[in-house]
Amino acid sequence: MKPARQKPIAFTLLLLLLSSPPVLQAGGDSFQDVPIAVSAISEEEILDAISEMGPDGKLRIIVDLGANGANTVQFSPSLATPAPSSVIFLGDLRQVEVIRGPNARLQNANIVFDGSIAARRFVELGGSARLATEGITFENWGTNASGGVVKALNSSGYEGLNTRFINNRSDGAGGVAQILDSGYFNVSQSVFDGNESGNYGGSLAFAESATGHLQRSAFMNGDAATFGCEIDMNSTGQGRFGAAVFIQGSQFSGPCIRAGIENPWGGIFSQGSSFYYDDDAAHSTGSFTSTHSYYGSYMNYPGLQADSGGGTSKPNNLCEDFGSGAFKSLGYNLNEDSSCGLNQPTDITNTEGMTSLDGNGIFIPQVGSPLLDSGMTETLALPGETLHSLPCDYKDITGLGRPQDGNNDGVFECDRGAAEAPGPGAIVPGHSAAFFDPARDGMGQYVEMISADTAVVYTFTARPDGTGSAWFIGVGYVQGNSIVVDQVLRLNGTSFGAGFDSAEIETSVIGGQSMVFNDCEAGGDGGNVAYSGNHDQGFEALITRAQRLSDILGCNGGITPHANAGLSGSYFLPARDGEGIVVQWLPNGQVLVIFFTYDLNGDQQWVIGIGDSDGFSVTMDALYASSNTVWGSGFDPDDVDLDPWGTFELIWTECGGVQFSYNSSVAGYGSATRQYIRLSNLWEATCPDF
Repeated sequence: MKPARQKPIAFTLLLLLLSSPPVLQAGGDSFQDVPIAVSAISEEEILDAISEMGPDGKLRIIVDLGANGANTVQFSPSLATPAPSSVIFLGDLRQVEVIRGPNARLQNANIVFDGSIAARRFVELGGSARLATEGITFENWGTNASGGVVKALNSSGYEGLNTRFINNRSDGAGGVAQILDSGYFNVSQSVFDGNESGNYGGSLAFAESATGHLQRSAFMNGDAATFGCEIDMNSTGQGRFGAAVFIQGSQFSGPCIRAGIENPWGGIFSQGSSFYYDDDAAHSTGSFTSTHSYYGSYMNYPGLQADSGGGTSKPNNLCEDFGSGAFKSLGYNLNEDSSCGLNQPTDITNTEGMTSLDGNGIFIPQVGSPLLDSGMTETLALPGETLHSLPCDYKDITGLGRPQDGNNDGVFECDRGAAEAPGPGAIVPGHSAAFFDPARDGMGQYVEMISADTAVVYTFTARPDGTGSAWFIGVGYVQGNSIVVDQVLRLNGTSFGAGFDSAEIETSVIGGQSMVFNDCEAGGDGGNVAYSGNHDQGFEALITRAQRLSDILGCNGGITPHANAGLSGSYFLPARDGEGIVVQWLPNGQVLVIFFTYDLNGDQQWVIGIGDSDGFSVTMDALYASSNTVWGSGFDPDDVDLDPWGTFELIWTECGGVQFSYNSSVAGYGSATRQYIRLSNLWEATCPDF
């Protein structure tokens, strides 16, 4: 798969990410942007914009939240629409993206189920239509047919990020969505609460060859008149791991007594997920495969019994196998009874999980819980895949980096289920440093703490095919003792020196990443680093360690920073957007520099140097990887050769920029002097006076 070309790129992209929250990006460059200031008539504006689209049109609806994010889009079911059963109908090859959150709400506040008007869903997708939302709430939508908010037909589908579905319903199947034919429904970091159907699937109903990917999302308090209070699965679709629906890092909970998931036909794969129900978590005749998942009783938690009808007895079997061996374990699951077919040596049965609810309705493992630190520490190859995957992803349902070291024994192990118990430690200014894993010498991370909430993480490593070096960049958030980057970016496509052209650079996402630290020093084996990888681009998942390699500000007052520590940070030249340098001014006066650039063939290359400073200048010898190993499980540090590349010279005359010169001894690279400008400042690092 060829990476998508998108702008802004590289260091300009970093600058934008540092100055504003990331915005959902559309695939491709041919979308027509229609900004809409939210008002009472915005519904008509949206419908007019859609009606003017051609059959091949692509429309991005940008919802302007207005002051303090107070605006709301109101849809009236009495308004004439292109299709009788939907507010919006998207035909063949039409794509719509509704963007912006977290407080934007697409809401049907006027729906009435009294027969006086026809209840309507929000959108019906046909042909190859695609609807994507970010930070949107769908509340009180419904239909007297199927699919309360979305109905997806043919090859169409829905993608949601940070989206909330609250109290939606349908008289038919799928209180939130019905997905048919070869349609798809993919969500991440979303919430489904109080949705219901008059038939199957309180939230989602999959049929025919439909597929879904439900990632780090919470499904709670759903209901269905027959079965599947959250999901009804009746699809032969083939998604990841051969399953029609892949449930990853998600939680299902509620007082439902008609099975949270009904799976009469199809394949479900659960990885690192949790299920809490009074009765069956799942009825299954189709296949239900799980690893690192937890099946527990909702009734065990004080204060919830009233919601479940006031009973005090244990529920029926948490899993009901109506097929022949429908439930299959790949290990590291936990079941409060013995009903879920858990037969691997690493499975635990007839044991309570010992979790408690947080303020958002998520069950967190407590001290002494058998879920705690009882999962895998390494990547694994899942069914049908040759590249490795993470056993419990790079972050949990709450956004915390995983795996954690919940028992503080120095070993970072996955907790079973959707949530990780927080380990010790916190991210502080001293985490601005370089880190590496001695067992993977030749690969490492540069971390820049920009604030208490934000970090920039660079990774220098090798390509999956072993043809040379690679480097990544990402802006992450801080949660507890972890730095989490949801989009690790790789840039490629232009050449070094005079042949450099920013317009040729292709930017792709190679996955997500987390760095977890028990303490600031990161001594011994250091912290834990997890990359989710991107199999389509050959990057398998990876778990490695982060031992401190450098200091800028020190930890806990143990080191006095150099007077020029505030000159540390990232620098670039706007005319050469897509390459630049990262500088770390060490307490002993040495300066560590890494040059992120490209080779003469248009592939990535990084060059590293360290030298003693003289006032506000430094000259150093620079090294590059003349031969390399491969990314991932095949990494061999003995295959990495660092050879002389030339010299760097850096001269500062102000805090806002640096004169960067190089003189390469490698044929074809030559020499140049460029005046770089500052891109980032480190948290609590003060610039010197000039």
